[in-house]
Amino acid sequence: MGINFFSGQVSPIVIDFGHASLKFLQITTGASPAIVAVAELPIPEELRSEVAVRDRYVADRIPTILRSRSFKGRRVAFAPFASQMAVQHLQTNPTDGVDSSEQIKVQLQSRLGGSGDKVIRSRQVGEVHRDGQLRHEHLCFAIGRDEVMRTVEIFRRLRLQVVGVHDGMTSAVRAFDHLHRREGDEQRRTIYVDLGWSHTRVSIAHGTDVVFGKSIPLGGRQFSGTGAHDATDSVLALATIGAPPATAAASDRGPRSGELAVAQDRRIGRPPAGLGPRVDSPQDIAASEALESLGHELAMCIRYYQSTFPETTLERAIFIGGASRRTDLCQSIARLLRLPAQLGDPLSRLSGLDRSGLPAGPHPGWAVACGLATAPSDL
Repeated sequence: MGINFFSGQVSPIVIDFGHASLKFLQITTGASPAIVAVAELPIPEELRSEVAVRDRYVADRIPTILRSRSFKGRRVAFAPFASQMAVQHLQTNPTDGVDSSEQIKVQLQSRLGGSGDKVIRSRQVGEVHRDGQLRHEHLCFAIGRDEVMRTVEIFRRLRLQVVGVHDGMTSAVRAFDHLHRREGDEQRRTIYVDLGWSHTRVSIAHGTDVVFGKSIPLGGRQFSGTGAHDATDSVLALATIGAPPATAAASDRGPRSGELAVAQDRRIGRPPAGLGPRVDSPQDIAASEALESLGHELAMCIRYYQSTFPETTLERAIFIGGASRRTDLCQSIARLLRLPAQLGDPLSRLSGLDRSGLPAGPHPGWAVACGLATAPSDL
């Protein structure tokens, strides 16, 4: 049921379109945000690859969810499915009188191919020297205009007004802006690993500023059914960002043999804690092959980032996304990254979580929704 207390202004109704589920969230704005309403709509696995059937399923159920959970107003912001959003790094030559957006458009069309108009957003993230020339490095997001309008049309038929469309990658990082308020935090270097059902989105940020991004078509579905345990019972073994301090019994013990130490969160004075046991055993062929592929992709991401920012070193990894509740999977990836690792829990800073009806425990899969709730309206 909905949470029937809030004060001041409220955010739009935000919806994170994930392949495994849609997440709905609305919060109060201000220094101490509270949950107004929250809901999750699971998508049956047999519908996830059938776009038309999936869209009908979603459209049929959105009105019931909004009514039953007491969402307020008719303003909506959303993040499209990860498979719809292309993420590319491009370089342009700074030339007087030449708009870099046109160079970006031409390069993206060449790389992505296909037909149809695309909605493109880009931002300059750095400068590099190639072949003796200075070039501007851009992080670019592109999605087919017809795909955006198909979702907008769903909301239009439901008499809802779309006020924002944002990529899930930067939205997820925005959910952790509150961790970067001290002097010097703007340069804290973090790699976010967003483990979704269909894709893993990798972003690297200096404080709140995203400077690298890549979407990898490997996700939770490649790791399901491999014999690894579900993290429902063991997820609390991970240190979580923004969660209450660990108990004395948990905080007093050091990492056991086979565990990784995680970094202390100086926002809440959290002591080091351990990750769950490893499960990528030699006999688990499916898991080890998928992990090897993901590890290779992550290594390439870090190499590209370091080529753009050669004087910087990554400080930590934060795991988010629904599949990151698999502590065994996070542990294995953290070993590959060789970085202190923490599990993100952006919902924990919102008051009213205990009345939300969500299951207990960290909620790393809600990072995109939390970031959307504080994103500016851009339509």
